[in-house]
Amino acid sequence: MRPIFARRPRAEWLAALATHDVASAEINTIPETMRDEEVRHLELFESAERPTYGAMTMMRRAARINGARLARQLMPPLLGEHTDAVLRELGYDDAAIAAFRQATAI
Repeated sequence: MRPIFARRPRAEWLAALATHDVASAEINTIPETMRDEEVRHLELFESAERPTYGAMTMMRRAARINGARLARQLMPPLLGEHTDAVLRELGYDDAAIAAFRQATAI
């Protein structure tokens, strides 16, 4: 289907489908979504800074509780950032975790 749909602009396809009462909806790319008027109004994206990686854009939770949204999103963890804590929660002690590292299992 991709080669067929590539022959005409998206707007033309949507108009043609609507003319024939075919259920359809536009699918946006992430950059298009970020520029959408409603998405911008709802402030669904925010900028954050991680010293290791620099500036990044994160999607905020859309849900509001009692009309309010969390003030700040949590930063996504770095690769392996919580490995030790998760393994301890699963019952492994420091010696076992060290052995995993020695064996390059983690």
